Amino acid sequence: MSCASRESGRARVQRVLIKPLVELGMVRPNRMTVAQFVDFGARLQDKLAYMSEENLCGLRAALIRLASGKTRDQWPKEVTILSYAHGIQQPPSRDNDYAVSIMRSAMGRRAFAEGYHVELLNTARRFGPPPSKYVLSRLQDEARENQGKERVILDRVRSDVARADERKWLGGYQSLRAECLTILGEAAKGAGA
Repeated sequence: MSCASRESGRARVQRVLIKPLVELGMVRPNRMTVAQFVDFGARLQDKLAYMSEENLCGLRAALIRLASGKTRDQWPKEVTILSYAHGIQQPPSRDNDYAVSIMRSAMGRRAFAEGYHVELLNTARRFGPPPSKYVLSRLQDEARENQGKERVILDRVRSDVARADERKWLGGYQSLRAECLTILGEAAKGAGA
């Protein structure tokens, strides 16, 4: 990929989501001043920059249906847009304030020490309330199953007999583990400062 063809996430949000909706006739909500609307657009670019082009297209279609106002041509509320966006594509874990706070808490440190931090992060990314003791015990069970599955798939990869779906699962699991370690490492650096 050449430098000229690279596009920032903010530019992608502008090109794929905001500009097409404005061109279709979506207008500033009556409740917003022009300055507030400019800030609204900038916040959307910042908060949705993680989304893929395909998922931004899906969000664009959803926002057309969600348009507000008498003539159904005004932008929906920011919280509505973000809620739909998160339903289409979750933000990266380190951009999810709730997930980061759970992982950096005593609960996250305990999960790391006991080996179920990947499962806790995956649960926290869903924006639910702090997990109950029952949910934590289920996450521990799930972690044992996932770690066993990981060992089996790693053996299959070494033997060059792993299926594509197994390799995909392994990549996702290991990527989530790396995110956990990044979050926990940043917490440790902050505690030492």
